[in-house]
Amino acid sequence: MGQWDRNLNAMVARGMEEYLWQNKILFKDYAQHVKGASERLKRASLRPFEERKLPVMFLRSAPVNKEELARRMAAEKKIGSGLVCAIGGCARESPICIARPKYRKKPMNDCSMR
Repeated sequence: MGQWDRNLNAMVARGMEEYLWQNKILFKDYAQHVKGASERLKRASLRPFEERKLPVMFLRSAPVNKEELARRMAAEKKIGSGLVCAIGGCARESPICIARPKYRKKPMNDCSMR
């Protein structure tokens, strides 16, 4: 849950502050923490594909039908079930969103989509 902060003109999530507090992460270290957590998640997610030497693709074009692409690759490689490939979207190139802690007075950069 969150609340509207008139000074920031944005919703502020109290849950994130609780997470940071319980994990002893300072607001100033939040961006680095998120980058590290995101990188660990990405590596863990892609590991099964890399171990099987399956393709890992990042597409810059949103209109590409990812399901159709995966089905075509499965047919070409004669894969009937299981992992075929990992397909990521444009978000890989997007900046990391920085949350605005409730008690922070200095404004932080907003997220922007490219």
